[in-house]
Amino acid sequence: MNFVTKVGVVVALASAASVVAAPVEIGFTRVTPANAPQNPAAQFKAVLSEVSSTVVRFRFTNTAVIYSSISEIYYDNRNSAPLSSLMSPLNQFGCTFTGGGASPGNLPGGANLSPAFNATAAFSADAVGNPVNGIDNAADWLEMDFVLGAGKTFNSVVNAVANGDLRIGLHVRAIGTTGDSDSFVNGPTQIIPLPAGAWMGLSGLGLAGLTAFRRRK
Repeated sequence: MNFVTKVGVVVALASAASVVAAPVEIGFTRVTPANAPQNPAAQFKAVLSEVSSTVVRFRFTNTAVIYSSISEIYYDNRNSAPLSSLMSPLNQFGCTFTGGGASPGNLPGGANLSPAFNATAAFSADAVGNPVNGIDNAADWLEMDFVLGAGKTFNSVVNAVANGDLRIGLHVRAIGTTGDSDSFVNGPTQIIPLPAGAWMGLSGLGLAGLTAFRRRK
């Protein structure tokens, strides 16, 4: 690869990065009253990123320091929130989720929230079978891609999470030594912009692209 081509690759990467919004990390709080004596809320994360101008992605992880399994995921998409449809198939590693519904059909304990949690059934995901099929290991992840509604953008989704028009609920099983289950929901203040390094890694830009052209020298 000659110098001009290398420059073109770098410019293309920079250009792509400039038009893709930086992802944000979403944290969770346990719904009360709770069952488990241990509270693993801090180990659950969802990273919201922009796939394209019409598609966004939620990537779920669990550090599993306290053993637990994210077994069902729900979205309360109220007040003309920006999500239109869940794409199929789901992208996942180390877990076995199906999309388009969950059992139970709504976030357990969600009626205790204000306003009450009301899941959009078609957006839910369920880990079929026992807890080991959920997100129960630090290496596990699940990605759920959504088509945006007409006129909506990545920033529309971020704003909806921030103002409560879009809430995400997790039903977590087999928590700690007692094996209890609890529910968790994101809070409007639990949105953290990711640093540039994490952004480049998630978008598949940067290091991977630079490594590719080094190999072709």
